[in-house]
Amino acid sequence: MHDSSLLNRVTASGQRILLQISWSVDMDTCLDPVVFSMEMAVAIQARDAGAPSRFASMFSSTKRLAMTSAIFSLKLTPPLTRSANDLWRLDTSEKCVRGEEALGPWRPRGISVVEDYERLVATEKRSADVQAIKVILASSPPQPYSGGRPQEDILRDTLALWQKKFGHRGQIVLSQEPDEGDVIPAPALEPLVPLKLVAQTKLVPRSDMSTKAGYLLLLTHAGENTWQKLWFVPRRPHLYIYSHSNELEEVGVISLTGVKVESSVDMVALLGKPHPFTLFTSSNSHVFSAPNEKELHAWISKLDPIRIPNP
Repeated sequence: MHDSSLLNRVTASGQRILLQISWSVDMDTCLDPVVFSMEMAVAIQARDAGAPSRFASMFSSTKRLAMTSAIFSLKLTPPLTRSANDLWRLDTSEKCVRGEEALGPWRPRGISVVEDYERLVATEKRSADVQAIKVILASSPPQPYSGGRPQEDILRDTLALWQKKFGHRGQIVLSQEPDEGDVIPAPALEPLVPLKLVAQTKLVPRSDMSTKAGYLLLLTHAGENTWQKLWFVPRRPHLYIYSHSNELEEVGVISLTGVKVESSVDMVALLGKPHPFTLFTSSNSHVFSAPNEKELHAWISKLDPIRIPNP
């Protein structure tokens, strides 16, 4: 139901009605319902208005859509904490980063880098202190002792001075894992309540620019070796899938963030299709078949531009 007069009458030619559509989704892991919102431009036509002819649609700058879709990014964060025990750290060591295959076997280090740096700084400081004392001793040649104190007492005081520590005596211990002693156990009688997250949604804008588009065969059922011919259009950071080349019926979207593309001769015998390649994402893998060798290399270069070709 609505209370807008603009939606109760026919829209004038060349005009559109801008609607803001909002809806919410209840999630068990969130504090509040997740709210989605987007704007949509529509035109109200008369009841007897027919669909435009195909010839007129070819020269029209607008498309008549029976449905529309949108992509939202959902960000889940813990609520603001008031105690140090509620803090948590996100482990990104296993997250795929584009181009990391060019680094070979190298992997980033953890807390040990900080510990090695502290040891290096301490060693260089001691070495600099020794060199400074050498300069002082070289500038004043030794002289015969003429004092009244016994030399053994002077030697004992000197050794005690060398062994004395100045400044902060504590040591900051860095650990990759939290200390078990710092964790305060919950009372046994109270049930463990899972942490509720705060959701933030953002509409991902869709770019109309694409450097590649074409038909590919998509493996839809590996057990039955079922393939489907679909129209694919890469628009970073997503790969849009349509039923036909007119791009009116969208059937799927694949995220191209951190993807890897693999292609080998062994896949031809395994799949029984020529020119196959596999697209690996952070959550799934997709198998395609290109129409020819030229299209195979073109799609691989567009989907994974920094991929190192196989020798």
